[in-house]
Amino acid sequence: MKIMLRLIAFSPLVVFLLCNDSSIANAASVLDQQQPSIDFGGGYISIGGNSGQRLSQVVTAGITGDLVAVAFPFGLSEAGGNLLVSINSTNGRVPTDDVFASQLVAPATIPPFEEGPLFRSIEFSFPAFFNAGDEFAIVLECEVPGANQCFAEMRQSPDGDLYVGGDRFVAGSPPWGWSSVLGGFGDFPRDLPFQTFVEPIPLPAAVWLFGSGLMGLRLAGVGCR
Repeated sequence: MKIMLRLIAFSPLVVFLLCNDSSIANAASVLDQQQPSIDFGGGYISIGGNSGQRLSQVVTAGITGDLVAVAFPFGLSEAGGNLLVSINSTNGRVPTDDVFASQLVAPATIPPFEEGPLFRSIEFSFPAFFNAGDEFAIVLECEVPGANQCFAEMRQSPDGDLYVGGDRFVAGSPPWGWSSVLGGFGDFPRDLPFQTFVEPIPLPAAVWLFGSGLMGLRLAGVGCR
């Protein structure tokens, strides 16, 4: 598994703004992308279990900022181990193993399906940054690869392609690759039900963050006082 780091570039004016605009550090998270429709008669799709199944949803960011949380309608059995939720890169709109951010989810922190909110949120301790239009994959798998390492179930979307910014994918334990088709031929759910939450970079800072030159300023010794 590779860990991906992103370098963000700033112009001198952005350095001034970041040093003096407290709203940037205190931005509240907002709902960005979602596919909220659920087929309550469509059963569940599993994570882990006998096959060590992994799930993924490819997403296209709509807001520039830190991806601080994702949410899914899932339950996690206390009989198994931890769930690993990661934010990965994509290649040709397919998930890769390159990781931008990840978070472990312990079974005790997720209520049963019959209790609590329908969508359960996973917050990232160290969020990944994306510009609007960037594509990434949310990957859900057992912390330990292999059969019967964790037991989770997720409610399914209705049949069809309800989210145009990416598709759902399924895979067995590594090294099995990702497939966008599950359950045979004909109509099937093309997406997972999901939500993403972002702490946006307020304007005007977001305008100058895009395509500016922090590395040169760092080499020149520019910093906040």
